[in-house]
Amino acid sequence: AECNNTGYRGRIGVFEALVLDDELDKLLRTLPSESDIQAVQKKRPLMTMIEDGVIKVLNGVTTLAELDRVVELDA
Repeated sequence: AECNNTGYRGRIGVFEALVLDDELDKLLRTLPSESDIQAVQKKRPLMTMIEDGVIKVLNGVTTLAELDRVVELDA
């Protein structure tokens, strides 16, 4: 299949949502570190990019090697 030299045809994304509420709004105004933001996100019922990627690996959509290439699995 042709991709018109973009390299994007057939690619699958891994996604993570960031819902802006009062708590996160206040935190973002303090110029937090990535770990500070992640600490707030862990309290929420949202999937991380890694979790989304692992589901896609388990469903055979991508490989663990490819997931490791695009996200920090050891973080």
